[in-house]
Amino acid sequence: MKYYMLFLSFFVSCINLSKEKDISSKDLILKNIDLINGIKNSVSVLNLSDVSENIDIVKLELTEQSLLGDIENVFITNNDIFIVDYKNGILRFSKEGIFLNRIGRKGQGPSEYLSIPQMIVNEKLSLVYLLTTRGLKVFDYDGKYIKTIPNTLFEDLFFSPNGRILFTGEKFFLNNQLPILFPNKELWTLALVDTSLSVVKKFFNPSFRFYENEIRERAGSGNSLVRDQWTEQTKTHIDFYNDDFRMIYYGGDTIYQYIKNSFSPCYILDLGERPSFEMSHEWLKKVEFFSYLWLYDFYDTKDFFYFVLGKSKNLYTVKYGKKDGELQSLNSKSQIIEMKNPAFIHRRFKYMFELHNDLIGGEFKVDYKTNKYWCDIIYPSDLLKYYNIEDIRNENVKMKTSRDDYIKMLMDVKEEDNPILLIATLK
Repeated sequence: MKYYMLFLSFFVSCINLSKEKDISSKDLILKNIDLINGIKNSVSVLNLSDVSENIDIVKLELTEQSLLGDIENVFITNNDIFIVDYKNGILRFSKEGIFLNRIGRKGQGPSEYLSIPQMIVNEKLSLVYLLTTRGLKVFDYDGKYIKTIPNTLFEDLFFSPNGRILFTGEKFFLNNQLPILFPNKELWTLALVDTSLSVVKKFFNPSFRFYENEIRERAGSGNSLVRDQWTEQTKTHIDFYNDDFRMIYYGGDTIYQYIKNSFSPCYILDLGERPSFEMSHEWLKKVEFFSYLWLYDFYDTKDFFYFVLGKSKNLYTVKYGKKDGELQSLNSKSQIIEMKNPAFIHRRFKYMFELHNDLIGGEFKVDYKTNKYWCDIIYPSDLLKYYNIEDIRNENVKMKTSRDDYIKMLMDVKEEDNPILLIATLK
């Protein structure tokens, strides 16, 4: 908290981005969320029905053109599902799971790509933007190539290949992530940009102001990592629920909301004692780092925030009521994964966000979120390991007919089939 309190003043609870013409950041009131005590209020279950009244079960059609392997991203609109697949590129399906078309193809031509680090979908204009290693390429929904936006290589836009483009409320943003691999760049974390991705306004992580020299000294070169490099273990935490842009800087304790070309703080998170900047930004995390309560992600909904936290080998999923301030924590065991090398040990905390699926049975793991949709991917190879059909059949659920359809689909799945998507529409 010490990194941010100097930068906070009198701001308020969050409002809808659609009202930003009428709301100023001066109208916001800062609220506190006591997570350090919230994890002590343990509950046995957190239900999906608290945030969603409907779930769609989508079996993705399998054809010669639509075979899926390793899914890297899912983007859901009102009528379409876009899948980024490691081997097969971008595939578009209907909301019923019918394969519609591919977006572009792999290759080295002007309209082709070798890899796709990121996909952005503009539903209003029916455009798909692919941030590739050869620039930002634009396609229409049918997969027709339109153009490549000039000067959009990673080194043109970011200070590392970990950067990403964000799109919400008809606005584009750039998001940087340590480590620095492209030198002589400003250390901004977010930037508002125009449609050509030229920077309009920069936003700086307030904790960097005291450590800029050290961050630059502990930078790499090219695409290499060095052992003493300072990194951000996760990207800036972002949520676009209801077209509101809320974010938490890596290592931060403040939820900011984008209002009128500025990020205004609206919630302070009490996480207790914090690790030093150096300890939290080391690439090779010490064991001591994991003894602190650390935020790994957050999720926004109409009535609740959900926070995914870790401490030691404990995983906490904390639900915060926006109206009454009530905190409930689902506590479970996780693990610190160690990748051992003769010269060093790399450690990371294993986490996920999962709620009990009391709509149709089983558990709901949020693999991807898109505005008002949460998506759980069920791979055929995981069915025997993680899904007990009899338990699902015997559960008391809210959508019994859908539960029966779900069970039938699970029983009919073949190992070579495409994954099933569970898509929860948020209230």
